[in-house]
Amino acid sequence: MDQRRAKARGTSVQRAAQRLPSPGEQGPARLILVADDYDAAAEMLADVISLDGHAALVALDGREALQLALANEIDAAILDLDMPLANGNVVAEQIRRARPGCCPLLIALTGGDNLGETAGEGLFDLLLTKPIARGDLHGVYGILNRRSRPPTCDVG
Repeated sequence: MDQRRAKARGTSVQRAAQRLPSPGEQGPARLILVADDYDAAAEMLADVISLDGHAALVALDGREALQLALANEIDAAILDLDMPLANGNVVAEQIRRARPGCCPLLIALTGGDNLGETAGEGLFDLLLTKPIARGDLHGVYGILNRRSRPPTCDVG
């Protein structure tokens, strides 16, 4: 395996995270998909996730993101909204369709100013802006720790 914010469903990282966990309080290791066509940004985010004790998969386009999301039991997907081959909205919609009842936490990632119009309505659980603040990432871990793990999905 390669190591590789706004609203959405009314949840924001700032409200969802009661306090920022220290690295030892982040709960069990999670598998997080990072999808961004800017490879340096994707790799850096994956490195931070790994340093925090979690595993990361990196995809550099929407098609690769969807393939990795469906072939692995990911806990979360951080999806850039503006990627080639399939944008983040398309990828999120297809993941939700393919994984009813066991969908990972879906996080839209954008550098744009028009946040309300960029992320598809109801597709994402969270919306984050670039660059992702470390506290926001810790908030994501906190949300994952409060969510019950979905039932095992058939993958691959």
